[in-house]
Amino acid sequence: MSVVKSNEGRPSRPNRLRSFIGNKLVARSRSYRAALAELAELRRAAAEMSEKLRHLEAAQERSEPRREAAPHESSANPASNAPGRAGPRLPSIFLAAIPKSAGSYINNTLLRGLHFDHYDLTINLFPYDLIVWDRWAAFCEGNKVAHHHIEASAPNLWYMRTFALKLVVHVRDPRAVLLSWIHHLSSNTRAAELLPHPVLAPPDEYYAKPLPWKIDWMIDHHLQVFTRWIEDWLDAEPAHAETLLFTQYEDFVRDGAGFVNKILDFYGIPRSRFLDPALPLAREFNFRKGQVEEWRDVFDEQQRRKASSAVPAGLYERFGWNADADRMQNGRDSQAGA
Repeated sequence: MSVVKSNEGRPSRPNRLRSFIGNKLVARSRSYRAALAELAELRRAAAEMSEKLRHLEAAQERSEPRREAAPHESSANPASNAPGRAGPRLPSIFLAAIPKSAGSYINNTLLRGLHFDHYDLTINLFPYDLIVWDRWAAFCEGNKVAHHHIEASAPNLWYMRTFALKLVVHVRDPRAVLLSWIHHLSSNTRAAELLPHPVLAPPDEYYAKPLPWKIDWMIDHHLQVFTRWIEDWLDAEPAHAETLLFTQYEDFVRDGAGFVNKILDFYGIPRSRFLDPALPLAREFNFRKGQVEEWRDVFDEQQRRKASSAVPAGLYERFGWNADADRMQNGRDSQAGA
């Protein structure tokens, strides 16, 4: 049958219909090919991920027998376990510390006392820090310390579940953290100087303000970041009871040796392998003149009350921090701050 033209010279309705259907089929064919290409890419990524997982699981299996060793375990030859001597590789230590809690000092104490290597296991941000997948296998080989401020986020908790990750969560009274955080930022003049670490930076107007104004601003904006960091790890504790160890800055100040032994025992590292390096309390290790409750001397009455009321009651109960805004817990604190 001949094609019937319309008055405007366009194809008749049957031809337009055929053209429409043809275009749809071509479009679907292209979409199908794109879907196949995307599926192939997903399969390739899955295979790559599976291979990485195989290597990580193998590294975990190699490290597990050492990680479960008893704290009091010793070699038949005592010299083989002497500090600084060559010996069996030991489990790596992962320290997740709230900022301004002597984390750098503790990290360096463990590094030097055990002759371990420092290892960056995350992207090094605060907040929003994340474990990096392709760094995990090397960390599992042992003899390393990773010190970060990671949160109990879904991705980080997935790593803990998947690889039975043992983690030390180190906390400090958030009011003391806040004061030390203010001092930590005091050398900056604008927010951009803090990038990329930390992400948590006050606006530019903050840096030229007097200390009382900064304290008020920090109580309103950053105190909740620190309390939430601790609460999120406490919420994660029931599901990770065997792989989480909570430590406190206040315990570190009162009994440094006992504090370190607690970490060694948690990882199954013989205490005989550690030799205290007796590091100086210096700015080299991010130490300041701070005290356990120095914030009481620096905050005014209204700031003390506002900060104290902002800390959840459950944190006071769990960690024994003094909820009274006006009275120090044990008289004047000893000097060993951060």
